Amino acid sequence: IMALGFWAYSIAVALGRVRSIILERERDSNWVRRLPEVAG
Repeated sequence: IMALGFWAYSIAVALGRVRSIILERERDSNWVRRLPEVAG
């Protein structure tokens, strides 16, 4: 069970990092500015 939890955590962290990189790269795009967490 711990190994499964470790893999789930690793995947979640990797996807969070990819999301962060995409938002950083595309920060001047309209679709990023429309996101609720970025608009405020």
